[in-house]
Amino acid sequence: MKFVFAFIISLISASAYSQLQLGDLNINGSGCNEQTTRSFVEGEFLKVSFLDFETQTLAGERFDRKNCNIAINASVEPGFQVKFDDIRLIGFASVNQGSNLDLYLDSFFSGTMAPVLKETVYGPSRSGFEFGRSLNSPWSPCGQQDMIIRLNTSMAIKGEKSYSRMNTLSSGIKVRFKKRRC
Repeated sequence: MKFVFAFIISLISASAYSQLQLGDLNINGSGCNEQTTRSFVEGEFLKVSFLDFETQTLAGERFDRKNCNIAINASVEPGFQVKFDDIRLIGFASVNQGSNLDLYLDSFFSGTMAPVLKETVYGPSRSGFEFGRSLNSPWSPCGQQDMIIRLNTSMAIKGEKSYSRMNTLSSGIKVRFKKRRC
């Protein structure tokens, strides 16, 4: 199921967001929807938070997977380019002995490729997680007016009686962009 809603971010600062204009947010996936997914700017980061992105296995269950695919319409101010500089996936996991949690995060501009970030949390573990890294991603085209920023993520629990979640405003996806003149 696909949900669409509009959001506008306007900043007057020296950050990359003063050259990057964001528009419609399209949400699709088994772990997110329009009513429970929010986006906002927090300092130098674009933040996407989920209120119900969770995976869980109960007694007798061995696998659960949820995903969320986000597309954000964007434009870059003429004379500038942007790129993904740093991206983080933040949440909480309770993984029992013999179980594991696989986390995936893919971020790119439509029409380009970027490495998929993958992290595995092995049980026993009961703690918050934050993974990601600085990226060596391609620059957007100079002054690109109609581009789409893609943020695709999934969580998969393997094993009994374990769960993971990104369901608070402090969890979710954090993206920092870098800018340059072109």
